[in-house]
Amino acid sequence: MEDFELIEKAYELLSRVNNPATRLWRIAWSFGHRQQMSIYDIQETQKLIDQYSYDWVREAFQASADQQIFTLSYVKGILKKHKQEDAIQKAKEFAKQKTQEISAITQEPIREKTDMTAWKGFAKKTLGNE
Repeated sequence: MEDFELIEKAYELLSRVNNPATRLWRIAWSFGHRQQMSIYDIQETQKLIDQYSYDWVREAFQASADQQIFTLSYVKGILKKHKQEDAIQKAKEFAKQKTQEISAITQEPIREKTDMTAWKGFAKKTLGNE
């Protein structure tokens, strides 16, 4: 029974070494990061990979290493910001697509954005308080 437990433990260690989360720790933070990675760190990194994607997490690790800040909370902050920026970009693209669809249906040209200078003092002029 002891042999089976040793083999199981060795398999667990090997799978930990070869998983994407461990690879990120070794590649991105191998220089400058003095603390050994814990099982918690690996599990949290794996959760981030599952939530975002390997490429996003790799980029966040690299950005963290570039700033010499080797904490998972910093990586999480980078990912959260990246996710927000991505959502904003998708919302803008969706709004643009809907504007184009409405323009096609109504046969009206798409209006360009204005700088709002034409509205400056509009209320004063309208109310006669000039």
